[in-house]
Amino acid sequence: MPDAEFNEDQNYRDNLLGLLPAGFKGNSRKAEGAINAYARVFRDAGMDVKPAVRMEDEISLAAIKRFNRLYYDDLSFRYETHLPQETLKIL
Repeated sequence: MPDAEFNEDQNYRDNLLGLLPAGFKGNSRKAEGAINAYARVFRDAGMDVKPAVRMEDEISLAAIKRFNRLYYDDLSFRYETHLPQETLKIL
């Protein structure tokens, strides 16, 4: 995410990556559902998000290092946005 503030007509654009352990043999649908749920929260906040779930051994270390961990306290909402249910517990 950039450190600069955006104008009202601009949105943050981010990739959201969920990693499964190398050799994972289970069903990845739960992980995909979780990543998509987070993407919905970010979209509701006015962000453009591209979610993905991959195996750890499919992604290079260089690619992983380009990602930043995003915590909910870094997420700001526009005034007219309805807050997602899970953030209401935090606030």
